[in-house]
Parts: sequence; structure tokens; C-alpha cells
Amino acid sequence: MVYWKAPKRSKSLLNLFVRSNSAITLLRLLFHTPKWIENHSEPQEYLKDVRKNALWWNIGVMGFALLYIGILFISTLWVK
Repeated sequence: MVYWKAPKRSKSLLNLFVRSNSAITLLRLLFHTPKWIENHSEPQEYLKDVRKNALWWNIGVMGFALLYIGILFISTLWVK
């Protein structure tokens, strides 16, 4: 008779979360270049563009957040 064996769980809950979360798995491409991309120029260019766009997106979001916090801070000074 064939029995199914459950896969062993990782001892680290963080490691299990990182492996099971597809969003985090996709974000790995920002910091790690897979070996299969080294021989292909088109995926290399695509990955480079994704990395540049992610950098500009993060700079824009942080700039907007700092601007918003600054406006809120200045507006509280005028109220008093």
C-alpha cells in the first residue's frame, strides 16, 4: 500500500514564510540574478529595466511620503 508522506516543515517560521509567499519570491529578482539569465541578453535587459523601475518607484514613494509629512508638520505650525 502506498502512503503519502507530508513534507517536513522548516524549523524557521521566517524561512517557511519566505518560501511560500510568491510576492517575496518575485522580489528576490531585484537582488539576485538567476544563473540562466547570464547567457541570454533579452532577459538581462528586462531584469535591468525592472530593477531601475523599482528603484525609481521607491524613490518616488519615499519622496512623496516625506513631502506629505513635511506639509503636515508645517500646517501644524500655522494653526498655533
